[in-house]
Amino acid sequence: MAGILAVWAGYGIYLYRQGKRLYEAMYTVSGAVIQELSLNSVSLTLLLKIQNKGDLSVEITGQQYDIFVNKIKVTSINNANKVKIHSNTCSVIPLQVKFNPQDLFKVGLDNLSFIIGDKSKIMVEIKGRLNFTAGAVRMKDFKLNESMTLAQIIEKSKSGSANTQPMKC
Repeated sequence: MAGILAVWAGYGIYLYRQGKRLYEAMYTVSGAVIQELSLNSVSLTLLLKIQNKGDLSVEITGQQYDIFVNKIKVTSINNANKVKIHSNTCSVIPLQVKFNPQDLFKVGLDNLSFIIGDKSKIMVEIKGRLNFTAGAVRMKDFKLNESMTLAQIIEKSKSGSANTQPMKC
């Protein structure tokens, strides 16, 4: 009987550690693919890289993101598609972002400068929540908050770090 309790206790500790690793997952914007950048339309795919440092594969079961440009919310993304992130790898989740930059113009002329001006002054922020499962471990409303300038995102895209396939970290 003591042996069975020891096995269950060990399994519980293992699951706790895996849950902690999942909670401490690393994420970053690894780049973007710009489809259109004009005065009337911005369309791009942000590439969000997530590192799974755990021994268990993770399945993201729900994603909700708010995208901000210079602290102004430009769009929301709800993605119900399931995404599998294998253990000890990184995966990239593409986030399709479309908005009308004229909406930024209504709030202030400075916010439209990224179309014609310095992309290093344009801050892109992703605030989101993820739900995921990994074996018996389930997490709801995992908070995600990442921000970079548009210039940094474009530079990462040029450097080849915008790979969308599972990779070693």
